[in-house]
Amino acid sequence: MTTRQSTLAGLLAVIAVTLGPSLIVRGSPRPSLPPCPWDCADFDGVVAVPDLLALLSQWGLPGSCDFDGGGVAVPDLLKLLANWGVCPP
Repeated sequence: MTTRQSTLAGLLAVIAVTLGPSLIVRGSPRPSLPPCPWDCADFDGVVAVPDLLALLSQWGLPGSCDFDGGGVAVPDLLKLLANWGVCPP
């Protein structure tokens, strides 16, 4: 592991501890598909920072932030950013 990778891993660990159990990390299954799939971390009806952090922690893997079934990648990031904010009712 490079210094950069270990720094990123340490940062993600601090974020996960700070956010607690509301953050779903890589590989965690998604509950039944909500009307707003981009709310992929805490399912609070808002696409926000916890969802972005969950997406980054799942990078390259399947998980709750994998919107197209191909593993979390750039298209999933772009979809999340395009849907930033309060989810439609």
